[in-house]
Amino acid sequence: MKDRFRKAMGLALLGQAALVYYVHSRPLPVADPDVAEGVDAQLWSFTTEDGVTLRGKRYAQPGGHPIILAHGITGNGLEFDIPVKGHNLAVYLARQGYDVYLYSTRGGGREPYIADADNWGHTMDHFAAFDAPALIEGIAQETGKKPVWLGHSMGGMILYMYLQGTTLQEQNGRYRMVTDPELAERRNQSIAAGVAMASPAAFWWPVGAPYGSIMTSAPLRMGIQGLVKLLRNLPPDRQQVGLLRQLGRVAEFMPRLIVASATSPAMFIYYNPKNVDPDVVTLMAQSVLDNLSAKMTIQLLEDVLEGDCKDYDREYSYTSNMDRVTAPMLFITGDRDYVNCDQVRRYGFDAIRSEVKEFKCFEGFGHTDLVMGKNVEQKVYPTIVEWLQKVLAS
Repeated sequence: MKDRFRKAMGLALLGQAALVYYVHSRPLPVADPDVAEGVDAQLWSFTTEDGVTLRGKRYAQPGGHPIILAHGITGNGLEFDIPVKGHNLAVYLARQGYDVYLYSTRGGGREPYIADADNWGHTMDHFAAFDAPALIEGIAQETGKKPVWLGHSMGGMILYMYLQGTTLQEQNGRYRMVTDPELAERRNQSIAAGVAMASPAAFWWPVGAPYGSIMTSAPLRMGIQGLVKLLRNLPPDRQQVGLLRQLGRVAEFMPRLIVASATSPAMFIYYNPKNVDPDVVTLMAQSVLDNLSAKMTIQLLEDVLEGDCKDYDREYSYTSNMDRVTAPMLFITGDRDYVNCDQVRRYGFDAIRSEVKEFKCFEGFGHTDLVMGKNVEQKVYPTIVEWLQKVLAS
């Protein structure tokens, strides 16, 4: 027994030494300063109906069709603007002639593109009720064209919510969800098309689905319930959740740590570890991981627990009303995404009433690597452009 223990410890120490040598022997990841060479970068800003000023980067292509890039819950608009050639969707689209607007939700972004956060009391409903209308209407007025909305993860969920005609009305000092079918019709006409990348319309895992047993396990559900309780008990002046932003700072000051952990199997919830470059992951983490509000985090966690995407008060089901979506839609998923591509098809693609719609599942791709993984510029990005060219020309 002692010999076995010594051998196991020896192998563990040898493996640890090999990892340390690997990390410290390779050069640190370096941003490419020329990734957007020749593309005009500008600052845009729009003010929402509830008085919040949103700011972001624009890769301006006057005369090109405007496209809004909306990020996932843990990031900001720079998710699409990683300073690495071959992994930058914003620059790729700009070079294809599109007028690109990078959108960071309230409180997100980096200087000079930081959006106001008001009091950090916002939910995901605020993004659909206030942010999306300000962006879409402002860009349409500025360019004279209906924009395309491309959302990754939560960014696509915001689009689903917006297209369903949901708004927030203040009642007794708090906001409550209100729906309007006529507004839904107008909003579906307000965009040229929508692209949802790894964006759940529900949280459901069929038997045998990749990672399904993990996502439905009792320990994970208990952990989520405990986190929700903790977030609900935060005082009013502590509604900003900054843990992920702190991890971003770790990536800035200790990049070797991120490089070493980037391909760990434990990262499956973010991406397929076999489908990423550790340097790209590190550069992304340095600029993308951002602050959250407690309420938007609670809302998403309760969606995962219930399997149904609802408003913050749990009174309106976005999942059950996906048939209000009639705008042209492209759904992009990966077969290694924890969200599950079958769920996106069943509750998203199959549920909407759009006459023009398409579903594409990429083999070997997880959640975030649909944006920044290996070979995205050869596989994923061209699929988006080809579909948009077809839809916008019709």
